[in-house]
Amino acid sequence: MAEVITVKPAPERYPEYFAIIDNVIEKLIEWIHLRGMAPHRCALAFVKTLIIVRAFNLYKSINLLLRTDHWEDGAIIARSLFELLLNLEEILREEAASEQRARKYLRFSKLQESLHIVNNIEYEIATGQCSKERVLLLKELKETMETLFKEFRNKKRRTGWENTWCGESIYKLASTSTNPMRIHHYKIIYSLFSELSHSSPYSTMTAWTEMKSGDNVDSIIQRGEDIQKKGLVNVLLLSTFWLMEILLLASSQIPSYDGKWNLEMLRRIYKAMGLKHLNKLRS
Repeated sequence: MAEVITVKPAPERYPEYFAIIDNVIEKLIEWIHLRGMAPHRCALAFVKTLIIVRAFNLYKSINLLLRTDHWEDGAIIARSLFELLLNLEEILREEAASEQRARKYLRFSKLQESLHIVNNIEYEIATGQCSKERVLLLKELKETMETLFKEFRNKKRRTGWENTWCGESIYKLASTSTNPMRIHHYKIIYSLFSELSHSSPYSTMTAWTEMKSGDNVDSIIQRGEDIQKKGLVNVLLLSTFWLMEILLLASSQIPSYDGKWNLEMLRRIYKAMGLKHLNKLRS
């Protein structure tokens, strides 16, 4: 009978890395769910709360995927976490304008919600499922949008509307971030995550181990494991790093926030990445 090759689950293969995730999730459950968030006294506070909750949900999803060796799919979600961080940095770019930017962020959310309704009704019309009432609603909604969201009108775009709340691309936000490492995150990591998200040819090859002349079973398995480990660790450490940055920026909405704990987690991430100094990723 042929020998059966078994692979231990990711948390058993890399316990030191998953200990970081477990620590983060446990702490955020305590801060967010058990002790609670601060009241929403302004638009900025509300947006910070929304971003914290969204970031934590994304992080928990990444954790589930990494535990079952689906790092490629975890990378797709990590891309969203990176974008959340960039958007929060943009909102907070100028302290005096942060409240105004937060309000604009929320207004754009309502525009997106309206566009989703428009798309759904137009689909109903195209498939012969639309009532006269829905057709009337579509007409009224489009008229209302012209008034409420005229600041986001851009007839040069296919939809006729801006596709971001601030009018800037993710690349632009990364390149103009106050953290000079953001552009490197974008070029080296975010580009890879985008390839996975868009199902590029490269994305189909990540689970494939190329056979070379002179290979034996052990060398093939080891090379495949090295590739998987690199992808998993990149997603795990960077998503944790980005989450820690979001918590730091939005900490005013977490009454029980402990800056020392956050700093210690960042130290652990830097150490796991082979970096000796805290400023290696920040300056």
